[in-house]
Amino acid sequence: MKKLLALMLVVAMSFSLVSLSACSDGDSQGNSAPPSSGSPASNGNTESDDTVYTLIASTHTPGTTEATIVFQKVLDEITARSNGRIQFEVYTDGTLAAADGILEALESGIADVAMVNYSRQAGRMDLVGVCTNPGLYTNSWEGTQALMELYDTVPAMQEELDAVGLHLMGIQLGTQSVVISKTPVNDITDLAGLRVVSGTSATDQILLALGATPLGFSNTDAYEALSKGTADAIVSNSLSGAAGFGIQEVAKYVFDLGLGAGPLLYCISDAAYNRLPEDLQAIIDEVYRDYVADVVYTDYVLEQNKDVTALETFEQAGATIVEPTQEQIDTFQTEYAAPVYDEWVESLESSGHAEAREVLDTFIELCNKHAGTCTLG
Repeated sequence: MKKLLALMLVVAMSFSLVSLSACSDGDSQGNSAPPSSGSPASNGNTESDDTVYTLIASTHTPGTTEATIVFQKVLDEITARSNGRIQFEVYTDGTLAAADGILEALESGIADVAMVNYSRQAGRMDLVGVCTNPGLYTNSWEGTQALMELYDTVPAMQEELDAVGLHLMGIQLGTQSVVISKTPVNDITDLAGLRVVSGTSATDQILLALGATPLGFSNTDAYEALSKGTADAIVSNSLSGAAGFGIQEVAKYVFDLGLGAGPLLYCISDAAYNRLPEDLQAIIDEVYRDYVADVVYTDYVLEQNKDVTALETFEQAGATIVEPTQEQIDTFQTEYAAPVYDEWVESLESSGHAEAREVLDTFIELCNKHAGTCTLG
């Protein structure tokens, strides 16, 4: 009888231990939040090769614009090179975050990747605006090469990105900005008295010197401003971007004088970048180095893959295209463009950027270095 009771006790204790173990495992799983897609177990470098990382991407530009289409091509290239291990869920038209709210979206984790319009970041990304100074380069591919090398050469450029928690994964630098107006502009001085949508401080300074009034509308709002008569013209850094917003419907005159270019930066948050294994980080960096500048130039600037280019779109809408004479270009460069350089430096130095002069001088040197090196058409 004692042996039977002892045997029964052992069985009961064994059953209790198994039950406790099962309950412990269940509690552990129930109290842990499920990992997000692609979230690493530790520092991101110990995942198996088949782990898929899904990153949330945001752009303020409409999905039909060439700017967004090229951005999507860059993301697709990353996906292809990673054999599908990096996927992107893309939100366009500012549906996830507006142009002036994208840094907050990246900081909070609402977005992992974004097209960042530096001019809408309330002074948090000023140095990259060096390329908005007019007349420094004539070919946007060469200007992009100079800007990429500037990030490698001047520590302050990278420090500015670090300060907002971003890792650079591409630069979308369009053509030099042109004037698109509702009334004829046959010389830069014809802008006097007009209200002009402008995206950069350098352009603002030129407009003020000309007696025009710069307006701070985003390109998204420019169409409405022009159609309602609250703006008379827009300085656009690409005809394709303007065509994407339908500007040709409300403004029929184009004065093709380079007024500088406003860059868009493709960025991934440091938090998202650091979650990726090193081999996937390397793919993002490789695409930045050997793919982005080319596809931006061929598809965004030259529009080689379009049946109808932006210029043709404007012409078909009845727009008049005016090419400035060399004399007009030289006069503009001497009287309006060159003075902007010193003003740009003084403005940034007054806001705490002691390295502004070094940034400008180095960028000018790099533009000269890369001048004439483009072979893409």
